[in-house]
Amino acid sequence: MNFVATLFIIAIPFSAISKVGLLGNFDANLALFPLLLLLPLLAFSKTTYSTVLSKNGSETEFIRGFMYVMIYCCFTTFGNAIIFESAGLGDYGIQPLEKASQAVFVPVFLIFLVVAAFMIGAQVPRATLNKAMHIAFYCTCAYAVLQVASVLVNIPIYEQIWPFLEGARPADTSYISRGGRVSGPTQEPSDLARLIVLLFLPWIIFPLVGKRNNYLILLAIVLLVSSLSLTGVLIGAIALLYVAIVLRLLSLTQLIACLTVVIAVVLFAHFSGLFAEVTDRLANLDEDQSTAVRTQYNLVALQIILDYPLFGIGWSNEIFIFPERLVNSTDVWEINQNLAEGSSLTSRNLAFRLGMYVGIPSLIVLLVIGYRATNSRSVRRGNSPDNGRARFTFFMFVVCAILGGGDLTSFYLWVAPTMYLGVQFRSRLNQRQTRSSQAASSPRRARANIPF
Repeated sequence: MNFVATLFIIAIPFSAISKVGLLGNFDANLALFPLLLLLPLLAFSKTTYSTVLSKNGSETEFIRGFMYVMIYCCFTTFGNAIIFESAGLGDYGIQPLEKASQAVFVPVFLIFLVVAAFMIGAQVPRATLNKAMHIAFYCTCAYAVLQVASVLVNIPIYEQIWPFLEGARPADTSYISRGGRVSGPTQEPSDLARLIVLLFLPWIIFPLVGKRNNYLILLAIVLLVSSLSLTGVLIGAIALLYVAIVLRLLSLTQLIACLTVVIAVVLFAHFSGLFAEVTDRLANLDEDQSTAVRTQYNLVALQIILDYPLFGIGWSNEIFIFPERLVNSTDVWEINQNLAEGSSLTSRNLAFRLGMYVGIPSLIVLLVIGYRATNSRSVRRGNSPDNGRARFTFFMFVVCAILGGGDLTSFYLWVAPTMYLGVQFRSRLNQRQTRSSQAASSPRRARANIPF
């Protein structure tokens, strides 16, 4: 099982591969294939799903809560589909019940993904996890370097592998050739930044084994800034400030060094011409169609949340009520294209998408139990690195959900918080067992058990 789990972790960053038509947009994750091998192995391992999830603890409480919310979402998906179908809603050749029967597998699949990630963190040895994370991180760095180098010189190996590793969005040229920015093994530059912040930065700042390596911190910052994503750099800045101010893990000297690296990379990108697209967008935000589309779609999503605040609309049912709310925005080419094709008609914000699907109360429940799992007094006792890692990842997941895009099929989004929560759970379980064994073997307890 450890070998398959290692393959799964190594493959997580690669979330833009050419789809094979197996599980829809989840096909873009290379880690899907080891996951399908891992699920039955976890079911028949020494510690089964039920054994782990039945244990007491705020961590397992969060996993069970997530499962209940997703199961609840399955029912609301069909319930709203019945309402929409009875109201005569249906477009693009799709009826609500037909759409619901296809969409309902997503929350079910997310349950399996989240539980598997939690069990990997709870069962796989630290040394094995640490080795897998090292390989995944260096593979991500190597692919980003290949992307940048391919702009300067012809690299045959990159020309052979990019159609597969970047094939989720078919195109005649690689992303960096047509977009001028580094996306790494993900679909967008902002995805690369989120990958670094959610999966790698918590592992680097709170090492699973040994001491913190400042070289890896600087390398992660360089990789993050190289994405030249405005949202990604903002998320990275929030992460560093959180580490320096809240967690107090970076000294003033280290923080200045990190900022110096950021400035150096930005200046290099600017004077080399790589930053031209970003500076042009900053100077013409009022004319930038992507910004207008993102803003308009998020406003429509917010309106839907307010119209269906308690129960949500179910998974992916927005296609039946989204278009009618865009009638005043058809002067934007991309919106017209989406309306004509019936594609991408959803929020460009993960928090808004989840709010539409599950409703405000369920979203609040997930936030509360997530906070309890990482910030309650019992889990923060001793301020262990495992709790710090899980707390940091949960906080950054919320930040990414609010500031980042609307993608929800990239594995790293769900694996990072729950895997590190599994590591925290195992650490606390081992501490309780140690305290119990020490109490049982203490002289006072031994004398208390002597009969008189």
